[in-house]
Amino acid sequence: MGVAAVLFDFHETLISADRWMALETGGIATEVLRALGAWNGGPAEHARTLVEQTHARLRAISRDTGIEYGAAEITRILLTDLGLYGRFPRAAIETAVETLFRSYLPDVRLKPSAAEGLDALARGGYRMGIISNATYGPFIGWALQRLGVGGFFEHIVVSADVGLRKPRREIFDAALAAMRVPAAAAVYVGNDYLKDVVGAKLAGLRAIWLPHHGARDDGAYTPVHPDAVADRLTALSDLIAPWRGATVS
Repeated sequence: MGVAAVLFDFHETLISADRWMALETGGIATEVLRALGAWNGGPAEHARTLVEQTHARLRAISRDTGIEYGAAEITRILLTDLGLYGRFPRAAIETAVETLFRSYLPDVRLKPSAAEGLDALARGGYRMGIISNATYGPFIGWALQRLGVGGFFEHIVVSADVGLRKPRREIFDAALAAMRVPAAAAVYVGNDYLKDVVGAKLAGLRAIWLPHHGARDDGAYTPVHPDAVADRLTALSDLIAPWRGATVS
């Protein structure tokens, strides 16, 4: 079965958004509570330390197990640790999360040649989707629409919605199921060797590694390797074309 669908990682594969990534990996612990109005003018030092430690613990659990915590769930856990859970209704938490993430949209930029590369794949008849590790799924769709490329993608599958992160197989399976595409007919493109290349290959997809500047190459330390390496998004169409009528080896 040849390749019919191309799925992509989001950050540092299609877009760059350093401020958003900093929010995802640490800043959310204080920023979401500020957006909610839970600090009452500013956090005391012990409160800031507590929420940062709690978020670091959640990140460690995610790293070690692949479990994902969504932004609203993170907020509820932080409020519980602060003894504030119950003071803020679910709707207020969801509104605060949306407001916070929308404020980070102006920072998002397309990677060079992304639009041209996606257009070439679309003209080639390939179906496309996104698989991303992120704590708030709507942000991915908003960012792609803002940059004018949202229409290329049939489905956006985000770890916060699945409850599991790359490289767990389940998130790849969820995307394939949503698109009704077998793994043998899909290729995954991403910049992270372990999460994207190894994760996709273990889930049965082909994988193209598209490393950004400074990306870590773990190829010498794992028996799992990409089917191809690309230095730009416009190279994808030519790389994938030979696989259109080929089976996964």
